[in-house]
Formats: sequence, C-alpha cells, structure tokens
Amino acid sequence: TWDNGQDARQWKMRYLVDDSKWGGEGSPILFYTGNEGDIAMFWANSEFVTKTLRDKFNAAVVFAEHRYFGQSWPLGDSKASFAPEGRGYLSVEQTMEDFAALLNALRRNALAGGKAHRVYGD
Repeated sequence: TWDNGQDARQWKMRYLVDDSKWGGEGSPILFYTGNEGDIAMFWANSEFVTKTLRDKFNAAVVFAEHRYFGQSWPLGDSKASFAPEGRGYLSVEQTMEDFAALLNALRRNALAGGKAHRVYGD
C-alpha cells in the first residue's frame, strides 16, 4: 500500500513461495526480505534457505521483492517510479510495511497457521 497518510492506492508486489515441504499449521515460514534487484536472482543464489533450511524445518519459503526493484514498480515502471514525484514512496519504513502486509496476508490465507521462524535479507 501507499502510506503517506492520504493515499490509499495499492500496487502489485512480486513474491515467490515454495510450500512443497511445508508441514502445515504451526510449521515455520522462512521469509526473505528482498534486496535491490530481481527476486528470482536472489532465490536462485540462496539454496541454503530455499532447500537446506526448508527441508530441515519442513518450512515454507517466501521471498518478497523490494518495492522499486525487479518487477515490483509501484508506479508501473522504473521511469515513473523513480521520477521525482514517485521517489517519496521509497523508504525503509514503507518497505518494511510491505513485507509485514505480505506475510500477514499469507498467514491468513495460503500459509494459515504458519509461524515466521526466521527472516533473512539485507
């Protein structure tokens, strides 16, 4: 969401989920907070989390893409998002709110009953 106190618009944030080994309710969710790049690249280079820890803990793995990077452009594309009027939405606080909103939505729906066991990222 946009959180400047006056703007209720929403945008599509890209995220990747692997629940193939998830043990269900009460099982952990390994949540990766995206960096400044395409989330698929980070997934491909994080086998310790995406395979080793997933298998060891019967965990679901979620990688969230950082707003303004990869394919997650709040204003549609990089040009509009990085324009002077769009950069005001690029803050640590709003990014953390994005991640919290995604994790909460997943825990209410697809990964109901899951626990955030570990959070990874830069």
